Amino acid sequence: MLSSIGAELAEGTGPIKAVHRVEQSFRQLQGVDLTILRSGYFFYNFFRDIPMIRNQHVLLNNYGGADKLLFAHPKDIAAAIAEELQTTGGGIEVKYMVSDILTGDEVAAALGEAIGMADLRWLAVPDAELEQGMRAAGLPQELAGLITEMGRATREGLVTADFFESAAEVSGRTKLAEFAAEFRKKYEEHQS
Repeated sequence: MLSSIGAELAEGTGPIKAVHRVEQSFRQLQGVDLTILRSGYFFYNFFRDIPMIRNQHVLLNNYGGADKLLFAHPKDIAAAIAEELQTTGGGIEVKYMVSDILTGDEVAAALGEAIGMADLRWLAVPDAELEQGMRAAGLPQELAGLITEMGRATREGLVTADFFESAAEVSGRTKLAEFAAEFRKKYEEHQS
């Protein structure tokens, strides 16, 4: 089951709460082998930020540029799933799939370098400002509130706590430099 970092928490994590409920449902199954694969934030989520990056030279969220973030690349997730499908199960297990641990500032620097935008920076905004911006962009109030809550949980270290406390390891092979090259291609495609 593909899950998410922070899914061990029942409350306070925005949309991750839904994945928590799915995990709990699967845990009720008897006599099955199940691997719950908790993924970091998808690198590909930065593709949706291309218009903001181009126009404002910022990546913004309601957590700071110095906060430690866990990222996953889809090809690393696919490899981890393929590996799990070929192993003998051991009941219900939780594993993490993280490709890289980075700060927002590191992400902004690498993506900025890849696209020739030396002034690209990570900008942390207050919760209310983030939510208001999402609402102005057309997101429904409930979704904007959930995304803001997830960002707050990220800022407070809640969604990454279990990964670090359980001494889980980075198992993915795709690092920021490789993703930055992919990002550059996507950024250039959006210029035409």
